[in-house]
Amino acid sequence: CWKRIMTGSDEIMVYNNAISASAPNHVSFKGTNTSTTILVSPYVTDFVNKRVRFKLHDNKRANFLKFSFTVGVLSNPTDATTFIPIKTFTNEEINPIGLFDLGSFWQQYIVDFNAVSANNHYIGFKIGNASANFGEQSILLDDIHFEEIPQCKEPTNIQIINFDYDKVTISWDSDVSVPSWEIEYGPTGFVAGTGTVTSANTTPF
Repeated sequence: CWKRIMTGSDEIMVYNNAISASAPNHVSFKGTNTSTTILVSPYVTDFVNKRVRFKLHDNKRANFLKFSFTVGVLSNPTDATTFIPIKTFTNEEINPIGLFDLGSFWQQYIVDFNAVSANNHYIGFKIGNASANFGEQSILLDDIHFEEIPQCKEPTNIQIINFDYDKVTISWDSDVSVPSWEIEYGPTGFVAGTGTVTSANTTPF
């Protein structure tokens, strides 16, 4: 089963409400700049050719998000000192627009597990610590998938790096051997396959 590692006033809670990326639930991480807040997965047999795919949401409180979010592995599901970070997503990556009113929406993130030591059998999701006291901050987590790494990997770390009222510039990470990509866009909430498709040969685009 899932476990929680928390200190002080930290909080990892499951909520059932309309903000979830998909019904019915999502997980809320709440921490402070001194916290160690880790959600620990059930036992994983091995990490060979495996990845975890999930969604994050900047759940703004009194301040802009200052915390990062780290995915790692543990050998002991109750001991935070065994946590080994694999990939950290900065606050700018979680909230790419950076505006209080416009920057909160669910985004998908992917972490590949390469060269993980055989004695690690748990995935850890950790809210990071800011360098100054920004009070309580929270990040939401949903749609966790532990799966094989596909042969044809989709772009990751999609970022909005500039925008105006009628245009946007985005960037992404992808396999260096991929020569081009297709981008589909549409109004908020549009169904994939029904939007406008354009081709891109470079990133940013």
